[in-house]
Amino acid sequence: MSGTSFGLDENRAPQLEVGSSENRYGGLRLVHRRFDEKRAWKICLLAHHSNRSSRSILIVDDEPLLRMSLADFFLDEGFEVLEAQSADQAIVIMEADPTIKIVVTDVQMPGSMDGLKLAHFIRDRWPPTALIVVSGAVRPTIDDLPATTSFLAKPVEPRAVLDEIERLHS
Repeated sequence: MSGTSFGLDENRAPQLEVGSSENRYGGLRLVHRRFDEKRAWKICLLAHHSNRSSRSILIVDDEPLLRMSLADFFLDEGFEVLEAQSADQAIVIMEADPTIKIVVTDVQMPGSMDGLKLAHFIRDRWPPTALIVVSGAVRPTIDDLPATTSFLAKPVEPRAVLDEIERLHS
């Protein structure tokens, strides 16, 4: 794989407090005591910042297998891949790393907002972001989508998502 992936699983580390110390390999070791999602993302992104790809994509979907399938495809294509399982997590990630320029989001997700509201939020806050909304249950109209946002129906082929990203960037 030529890209790098980061994800945050709030069930895996219920208590995080961040500290660091040199390990025997010369890198940083993170010690966690109290869970703070925003701080955890910032640390992950800062620790990895020097190896960043020029193309980064955030994949937002509450279905892990679909999210991982897209993530694997984009990693193989050389993208920097970040993953979120809700709009709330996506916003934390976007705030921690405003250099993300591509977001693919499902419509129906748990949390404070769905994927359509997330797309509008991102368009308002980070206007140059390429947005692709996907869904197997909802077919939004052009008026439901923010300006210059694409919609693809699930099941979606990863290559179709890449083609749409290239179209949006041309």
